[in-house]
Amino acid sequence: TRYWRDWSSDVCSSDLAEDSRVAIRNIRRTAKEAMEKLEKDGKISKDDLARAEKEMEKTTSDHVSKIDDMLKHKEAELLEV
Repeated sequence: TRYWRDWSSDVCSSDLAEDSRVAIRNIRRTAKEAMEKLEKDGKISKDDLARAEKEMEKTTSDHVSKIDDMLKHKEAELLEV
């Protein structure tokens, strides 16, 4: 029914997408902590750290955008009659 499609597109898809975004941010945080430890230990330079953080932020943004695109596509698919 229409009600079920509306509910499932709002609740199920958006919850899964948010869980995915949180997982990506957790991975980013763990990687950033590891890189900061490497910099603190003198194994990489501040420039290398800044470059890696910039690349990691770009990668994170790209993946979050992909999740958002998939969510929009799935919502449209569920609302199709």
